[in-house]
Amino acid sequence: MIRRGGIEDVELIKMIMQGSQEMNRAIEYILSKQACKIQDYLMKQNCGKEEAEDVLYEGLSVFIMNVRSRKFLGESSINTYITGICKRIWFKKFNKMLLHKKWKEIELRELDRTYEENEISSELTQGLEILMTNLKDKCREVLKLWSLSYSMEEIRDKLGYNKIQVVVNKKNLCLKELRQQLTDNPKLKDLII
Repeated sequence: MIRRGGIEDVELIKMIMQGSQEMNRAIEYILSKQACKIQDYLMKQNCGKEEAEDVLYEGLSVFIMNVRSRKFLGESSINTYITGICKRIWFKKFNKMLLHKKWKEIELRELDRTYEENEISSELTQGLEILMTNLKDKCREVLKLWSLSYSMEEIRDKLGYNKIQVVVNKKNLCLKELRQQLTDNPKLKDLII
């Protein structure tokens, strides 16, 4: 193991395994020697100061659990091991933040688009309502059923016409009348186009 100019890594591991006050002394020692280096590294990786501190303590907790469960094999120094843990924790958090930011941007674009679509739809509905109120009742009924994708046979049966051709002719006359209204009133045309 590597000597740290104070307490050796082997001794720090023994102290952590003992628990209680010895473990607290080991943690304090590790923090006094490594906290600033690890936090500085993290802050260079777009980590804020408070986030760096959180990541450090989370990494230290993982290290202690790994030592106590004998997952830490001592193949690297404690410093290298804790730094590696903190790097992984930060990069996971950073990737989640990037993903969250992308989703948030997508949601905002969707909200903007939805708002615009609602405004356009509202204007279109107003324009169509004005146009439809200027038509005779039978025309409104034929066009309404036609716009709802009823077949000509269904429209004939619902409105009591004798022949399909009469319904087709009525629909065409009503559409012609709508077109004429648009020609006569350009403001309505602006509302629905």
